[in-house]
Amino acid sequence: MESQLKNYLSSLDLILEKINFCINSNSSYSSDIQRIFFNLRMRFESLSEDIIYDYNHYDYQAGVKITKKLGQVSIARISRKLNLRYNQVFEMVLKMEKQGLIHKPDETGVRFFVI
Repeated sequence: MESQLKNYLSSLDLILEKINFCINSNSSYSSDIQRIFFNLRMRFESLSEDIIYDYNHYDYQAGVKITKKLGQVSIARISRKLNLRYNQVFEMVLKMEKQGLIHKPDETGVRFFVI
């Protein structure tokens, strides 16, 4: 299933490149068409990055270690230290919460590590 999805994404990328070429080679297209294409391209790039990248076990263990050292969750800090996107770290944090490693956010939104 994953290889099929990667093939679809690759095909869609080729189609988007052809559309981009057509738009850029003909200045008569309206700004609406250019804006719609730009938004579509941004959504595609974000989706493909989220689908193709799945943080590995090492990243998760490193995230747990950082969280334990801090005593609380800092998505921004984990993201910077592991060079991961915010969404990827957020998914990691949700997994930590499900496994009981961290508490649910308190009233201020802070998640503390379970000692």
